[in-house]
Amino acid sequence: MISSHGNELFERYITIVVKNAQHAMPHLREAYRGVLVFLPGCFEKYVEYLPMLVPVMIEGLADEIDEVRKVSMRNFKICIKQFAKNSPMQLVKPVMKMMFSSDWKVRESSSILMF
Repeated sequence: MISSHGNELFERYITIVVKNAQHAMPHLREAYRGVLVFLPGCFEKYVEYLPMLVPVMIEGLADEIDEVRKVSMRNFKICIKQFAKNSPMQLVKPVMKMMFSSDWKVRESSSILMF
């Protein structure tokens, strides 16, 4: 249903979704990251926004709240599954860089994503 509104709607609201995915309140971070889970399959322009969205996903993998980490991992896996063949450098480079993060949760997530 979301995709029926076209890329215009996506472009209008993606910055709001990203901003709220970084909200101070954990339940809002989780909810807006949950929205990001469904967008890759709905909008063809999603891949163009990966440079903006991947850092948000990585940030979520380091979150102190387990639910936020889980939904961020789900989002990352969906993006890898959908875009890895056509846009590998937008996903592989950040995952490789994650392997050397100072945060153990991010390093652990990178090893999971590499499989």
